[in-house]
Amino acid sequence: MQEVSAASEEASSRGEWVDDGTLVLAMSVGLTWDVSLDTDGRLVLPETPRKLGIVPGAGQIVAIFIFGEVVQLWRPEALTDLLDRRSAQIADLLDSLGE
Repeated sequence: MQEVSAASEEASSRGEWVDDGTLVLAMSVGLTWDVSLDTDGRLVLPETPRKLGIVPGAGQIVAIFIFGEVVQLWRPEALTDLLDRRSAQIADLLDSLGE
């Protein structure tokens, strides 16, 4: 877990995105934090993921991905980049199946 956090922090400090393997590992080993709603109905994100640069800070926009019981908070540009890569991978896979 410390290695995942360190890799994420290092990549974030360089302005780069972590590789897919690190992302899958981080998503699988439980990088989870409790979130709450304030009295105005706004999400309150804990300090740790904000300090790590995993999620945006106060007043910034956050992208929310929800699938079943999974809720993920992303920096919008990071989620867009990931979805673009996944779309390209799916297109390549479909092309290879058609050959």
